Amino acid sequence: MESLLSIYRGDRLNNSIYIEKNVGHIDRIIRSILGLLLIIAPVIIDIPVWVAVILAGIGGANIIEGIIGF
Repeated sequence: MESLLSIYRGDRLNNSIYIEKNVGHIDRIIRSILGLLLIIAPVIIDIPVWVAVILAGIGGANIIEGIIGF
Protein backbone atom coordinates (compact mmCIF):
# COMPACT_ATOMS: atom_id res chain seq x y z
CA MET A 1 0.00 0.00 0.00
CA GLU A 2 1.34 3.39 -0.95
CA SER A 3 2.05 5.84 1.76
CA LEU A 4 0.24 9.14 1.82
CA LEU A 5 3.59 10.91 1.59
CA SER A 6 4.40 9.31 -1.76
CA ILE A 7 0.99 10.31 -3.08
CA TYR A 8 1.42 13.85 -1.76
CA ARG A 9 4.85 14.15 -3.40
CA GLY A 10 3.27 13.18 -6.69
CA ASP A 11 5.08 9.88 -7.25
CA ARG A 12 1.95 8.45 -8.84
CA LEU A 13 1.43 11.46 -11.10
CA ASN A 14 4.71 11.56 -13.01
CA ASN A 15 6.50 13.26 -10.12
CA SER A 16 4.38 16.40 -10.33
CA ILE A 17 1.15 17.37 -8.62
CA TYR A 18 1.43 21.01 -9.59
CA ILE A 19 0.27 22.76 -12.74
CA GLU A 20 3.34 23.95 -14.59
CA LYS A 21 3.43 27.73 -14.83
CA ASN A 22 5.49 30.07 -16.97
CA VAL A 23 6.30 27.45 -19.53
CA GLY A 24 7.67 29.92 -22.03
CA HIS A 25 8.42 33.52 -22.83
CA ILE A 26 4.87 34.19 -24.02
CA ASP A 27 3.43 33.11 -20.67
CA ARG A 28 5.86 35.38 -18.82
CA ILE A 29 4.97 38.34 -21.04
CA ILE A 30 1.24 37.72 -20.56
CA ARG A 31 1.68 37.59 -16.77
CA SER A 32 3.62 40.85 -16.78
CA ILE A 33 1.04 42.63 -18.96
CA LEU A 34 -1.84 41.28 -16.87
CA GLY A 35 -0.08 42.48 -13.72
CA LEU A 36 0.35 45.97 -15.15
CA LEU A 37 -3.31 46.08 -16.16
CA LEU A 38 -4.40 45.02 -12.68
CA ILE A 39 -2.38 47.89 -11.23
CA ILE A 40 -3.29 50.63 -13.73
CA ALA A 41 -6.91 49.82 -14.70
CA PRO A 42 -8.52 50.33 -11.25
CA VAL A 43 -7.10 53.84 -11.07
CA ILE A 44 -8.36 54.74 -14.54
CA ILE A 45 -11.90 53.39 -14.04
CA ASP A 46 -12.20 54.97 -10.57
CA ILE A 47 -13.24 52.05 -8.38
CA PRO A 48 -13.16 52.01 -4.55
CA VAL A 49 -9.72 52.29 -3.01
CA TRP A 50 -9.87 49.00 -1.13
CA VAL A 51 -10.62 47.10 -4.35
CA ALA A 52 -7.78 48.92 -6.12
CA VAL A 53 -5.38 47.92 -3.35
CA ILE A 54 -6.35 44.24 -3.59
CA LEU A 55 -6.07 44.25 -7.39
CA ALA A 56 -2.72 46.03 -7.22
CA GLY A 57 -1.43 43.35 -4.85
CA ILE A 58 -2.55 40.60 -7.21
CA GLY A 59 -1.07 42.52 -10.15
CA GLY A 60 2.25 42.94 -8.37
CA ALA A 61 2.38 39.24 -7.61
CA ASN A 62 1.74 38.46 -11.29
CA ILE A 63 4.53 40.79 -12.36
CA ILE A 64 6.96 39.15 -9.95
CA GLU A 65 5.95 35.67 -11.13
CA GLY A 66 6.41 36.80 -14.72
CA ILE A 67 9.87 38.19 -14.04
CA ILE A 68 11.28 35.33 -11.99
CA GLY A 69 9.52 32.64 -13.99
CA PHE A 70 8.07 30.78 -11.01
